[in-house]
Parts: sequence; structure tokens; C-alpha cells
Amino acid sequence: MKTEQLLTVLTTQIEALSEKLSRWAIFLLNKRGLIKFCLTTMAHGLRDYLLEVRKNLAQLKQVVAEQHQQQVAFLAEKLVAQVAALQRELATQMLRKK
Repeated sequence: MKTEQLLTVLTTQIEALSEKLSRWAIFLLNKRGLIKFCLTTMAHGLRDYLLEVRKNLAQLKQVVAEQHQQQVAFLAEKLVAQVAALQRELATQMLRKK
């Protein structure tokens, strides 16, 4: 898959995650686990972390355009880990409520 296609897939995943997050009023987050290692924002809600993910996506698109291959690889890995951490956190919200 080409870089542009991968960026499109990643963008689509982030937008889908954003849509799911928008269905919840305020997201309190479990500060344990992988999420605190993947995301650096000091926040109390998942929406704040989503903003960080979007910022990193914009930065990834910029370094792709500038053809900085090492930065592209680093940011892409980081973004995938962040998205996965947010997806896991969202998936466990209902369990925590119970």
C-alpha cells in the first residue's frame, strides 16, 4: 500500500474514533495501562487525547510531504499505538460503568 493510501486509512480510523467519542458526554480515563505511555497530553478526558492524535496526524502528513522517512516511520508507529490505545479505552468504558 502506498503512503497516501495508508494516510487515508489512518485518517478514516481517527475520524471513526472521533465519531464514537462524540457520543459520550465526558470521558474519564483509566490512567493505568498503555494509554499513559502512548499519549503525552496531561488530560482527564479522552477528547483531549483525541486532539493530540489529530495533531500528530497533521504532523505526520507534513513530514510525508517533506519526505523525512525516519520521522514518517516514527510518527506512523506512534499514531497507530495511540489510536489502538484510545480504541481499547473506549471499548472498556461500558465495562467500567457497570
